Amino acid sequence: MRLDASSSASHLFRVFALVAGVSACADSAPATDRAAQPVIYGDDDRRDVYDHPDMALRTLAQQSIVALMRTDAINATDPANVTFNSMTLREGYNLCAGQRFADDPTAAHCSGTLIDGDLVLTAGHCFTAPGTDGGAEAATCANTRFVFKYYRDAAGRLATVTSNDVFSCAEVITRVERTEADGRRLDYAVVRLDRSAAPRFTPAQVARRNAPARVGQSVTVIGFGSGIPAKIDSGGAVTDLRAGNDYFEVNTDTFQGNSGSGVFDTQSRDMIGILVRGATDYVAMGSCQIVNRCAMMPGNAPCDGESVNYLAPVFDDFCTRVPTHRLCGGDGGTTPTDAGTTTTDAGTTPTDSGTTETPAPAPSSGGCHTAPGSVPARHGALLVAAVALVALVRRRRA
Repeated sequence: MRLDASSSASHLFRVFALVAGVSACADSAPATDRAAQPVIYGDDDRRDVYDHPDMALRTLAQQSIVALMRTDAINATDPANVTFNSMTLREGYNLCAGQRFADDPTAAHCSGTLIDGDLVLTAGHCFTAPGTDGGAEAATCANTRFVFKYYRDAAGRLATVTSNDVFSCAEVITRVERTEADGRRLDYAVVRLDRSAAPRFTPAQVARRNAPARVGQSVTVIGFGSGIPAKIDSGGAVTDLRAGNDYFEVNTDTFQGNSGSGVFDTQSRDMIGILVRGATDYVAMGSCQIVNRCAMMPGNAPCDGESVNYLAPVFDDFCTRVPTHRLCGGDGGTTPTDAGTTTTDAGTTPTDSGTTETPAPAPSSGGCHTAPGSVPARHGALLVAAVALVALVRRRRA
């Protein structure tokens, strides 16, 4: 979570509480399809691109992140000033008063990351037309545009998008959305654009081998939750590595429309996964809706965490189809891309199948399984310290 003056005390208390093993549950909400339905965990850490304090993450959002839009969402009548046909977030989701970003347009339906001059990595289900089977990716490709610079560059102002910032889909090189016989769930697509986006835009650094390395690792997600202009969330962390090397879990503040968003290691800025599933976005509050809020540690539905596809299966697949591509780096090491960026290897050891084995923590039972009275003595001391720290911060603010 970001540590500004208004949130540092509550954040530190949550950190101490998590160490002590205290769990909390959000109120029940109607269950929905988990595909691309993430949620807010703890504080809402989403920030507009211009508003984020980290210059490197701002540059990543400006240079490497692309919105997927239907053709009818784009008005290119003036090639020098492309506009968007969409409702506001308030209108599209019947939001109650006071909800964040309510006046933002909702033109995007998925998110993607530029990984080479003419290649975008996104979620596989972004290329399946509604109501059809997996064979519809060609039709979806024809109706999809890739739009760079769909973000706010100042308060209340969208960056100017021109026809040079809008790309068509030339082909879907690979698209997977399935559960394997061994139970692994995979959801990804690599798409070729109609022309290279470089050097106007710069591909992200990609960690081809399995990452992240540990539970608690800080992650950043950049994308178009609920279809609105790009938001950077650098307040999330890995909550479960899992054992299958198919996906890991995080507690990022992301929404439908973040499907396909790049998930990045916050320190290195390497892309380490693709957001593919999550929990319920909005819940009813009388006659309107508000953002669903959950505890920082995901439990059971509707707060059961956000799923991120590992990248190893993606590149194992892609590199069998385009084995000479520079992203594949025959030795598995660091290899330059066409745009001069590099891909990295997290240093894990490949298995016979080409993926890597990542140690997984013991499975969590989820839910509110630890009563306050059962906190071990060594953790109680931490909680006492946390309370004292909260008081100290508040006195300093006063």
